[in-house]
Amino acid sequence: MRIFVDSSQIKSSLITVSDDQYHYLSRVIRLRRKELLEIVVDESSVLEIEFLGFVDQKLQYNQVDEKKIEKPILDITLIQSLPKQNKFIDIIDHVTQAGVKDIFPVYTSRSVVKWDKKKENNYQKKWTQRCFSAAAQSKQGFVANIHAITTLSDCLESIDFSEFDLCLVAWEEETSVTLHNVVKNYLDAYKVCIVVGPEGGLSSDEIDLIYKKGFDIISIGRSIFRVEIAALVCITQLLYCYELRTIKG
Repeated sequence: MRIFVDSSQIKSSLITVSDDQYHYLSRVIRLRRKELLEIVVDESSVLEIEFLGFVDQKLQYNQVDEKKIEKPILDITLIQSLPKQNKFIDIIDHVTQAGVKDIFPVYTSRSVVKWDKKKENNYQKKWTQRCFSAAAQSKQGFVANIHAITTLSDCLESIDFSEFDLCLVAWEEETSVTLHNVVKNYLDAYKVCIVVGPEGGLSSDEIDLIYKKGFDIISIGRSIFRVEIAALVCITQLLYCYELRTIKG
């Protein structure tokens, strides 16, 4: 099991945990004395500890080991159009496990859902909780950051894409340019942004808008993937390419 804390929460052999963390450790998994637990500190190191018990809401421990967190293969930002129903929470779970760092949920022209601020805030809390659980389960060194819901156009204006090494938009109407074709020209890329549309895909006007921001338009395969897995398919393909780092033209 792994939890995430800031160094300010650690004092001597005690760690002050959040209400949610305390509930999960004490009531859900019922952590027992002498069990081992991993504590990610400031997203830079992992403490392996032996659990001794709780003092109020502070976790008492003995340190067993400490390791630095390795730099991820890629720093990935996902701009994802909101799907219908509650499918976005599954997308969050999948891409967090894959190591996405930032997630921007956006309304697009073919988005079915339109929520008021109260509902947006409620979903935001649920999504954040899922990010923490998915990051812990997959042993990530960080927790994905869920940004506030906005429109695609506002999102594109709010981000400085010159900071990215590679920007991609997956579009089912693109049939000739694959992710592999594009990646061959960006072998040293580290900071990557990906845009994925909703059910029904992105409109041609939206693709034009994204293209003008410097994005490469790509296909992620001959199949039309369900919105729940489209981002994961794209990201796993991308990670595979950069894991190899031996792509040849």
